[in-house]
Amino acid sequence: MKLGDRLRRTLGEATPEGTAPGSPLRDELERYGKLRERAAAAARGELGEAVSLAAVSDGGLIETPRGPAWVVDTRFELTHLHGTRRIGTFFDTELEHLPALVADERLHGRDARQALFLDIEATGLDHGAGTHAFLIGWGRLDGQELLVRQALLREPAEEEAVLQLLVDELERDPLLVSFNGKSYDLTVLQSRLVIQRFYHRTDCDLKLRPHLDLLHLGRNLHRGRFPDTRLGTLERQLLGFERIDDVPGHLVPSCWFHFLRSGDAGPLGGVLLHNLHDVVSMVTLAERLAHEALPLADPTRDAAVSANLARLLLRRGMPGPAREVLAPHTPHGLEPDGLRSLVTAARRSGDAAGYRAALETLVRAAPEDAAALGSLARLLARDADTLGRAVELAERAWKAHPSRVAARRLAMMRRRLAAASPPSPAEPEELTR
Repeated sequence: MKLGDRLRRTLGEATPEGTAPGSPLRDELERYGKLRERAAAAARGELGEAVSLAAVSDGGLIETPRGPAWVVDTRFELTHLHGTRRIGTFFDTELEHLPALVADERLHGRDARQALFLDIEATGLDHGAGTHAFLIGWGRLDGQELLVRQALLREPAEEEAVLQLLVDELERDPLLVSFNGKSYDLTVLQSRLVIQRFYHRTDCDLKLRPHLDLLHLGRNLHRGRFPDTRLGTLERQLLGFERIDDVPGHLVPSCWFHFLRSGDAGPLGGVLLHNLHDVVSMVTLAERLAHEALPLADPTRDAAVSANLARLLLRRGMPGPAREVLAPHTPHGLEPDGLRSLVTAARRSGDAAGYRAALETLVRAAPEDAAALGSLARLLARDADTLGRAVELAERAWKAHPSRVAARRLAMMRRRLAAASPPSPAEPEELTR
């Protein structure tokens, strides 16, 4: 392909090879192509007259001990629907089951009303000192409303003032809630707080604070259900919220750099909306995930979610709750992965009858599962009355996954079965000898 053709394809001006006109993939590529063109035009200063920051937001300046900061405050009634879910429901949600589930004892005793939902837009994906958080958005309960505050850097010199506003919020000792914040947002913010001398590097405890990262909980509960567990995917699938003409994340830094160079805030309007959606979505997503993560029998919960939750409970050493979670879906509502969790939970609970019943169900559901066949064979081989079936299962296990261990187990069971079998009737002449 010629260079010109490749460039036109990159900019969305040509149909990608193998993509039929009018296909969903083509429509998606065209949409992203137009967004790229807009961002590129902004970078070249071809969007006409510069748009002021006041024209794209209802923000204003707030004075801090470290200078002025541009802030946009947005308030939502607690009855406001984000997608299909009410914003205020989270603040009445019990969180006592989460510390053990996410393996973070710092969450003990925390109340949903203490939550601070935090999201940043930064100049890159790197965690190093050169990465700036040019937009910090956070949401918290304020009376009978959700207050979302977005602090924007109009220039790098205002970073101290913006960080001061964040530090003021952190002094409330909130429960931090983020989406991938443990790996990214808090790392960037901690670096900036140290660089701007809010804390010494040995004293900055931002990453040690109570923190619920929804990415990890969402991934654990919905693994395998959707193509991925990005925030946009979970918004559509779990919250019924669809973003329209959203600024792609990889174009967000370009919009801010264009603003720094030209003073044109036009592209920043989409960035502010993108960040606002991130914060509000975390509120409703936290409520949805906290409810789904309750370690109780819930027949209304999707069986795949219950299976994932049971697997997580087993990793946390809680076989009893894992069995309770799976109970409404057994024996016929679970896929093989869920049945494997049921087998493990019964074994760790010391329930021999339940363990055998779960293995029998798994073997019927997954007749080629060598591990399940071998486990049931070993269990049945303990009883002379079921030794014959144990040999049959051991043969199936060896055929499904030939190995030295399976071969030795099969040979041993065959010898035991032969030894336990009565001798064959002797011939008459042999009896007269």
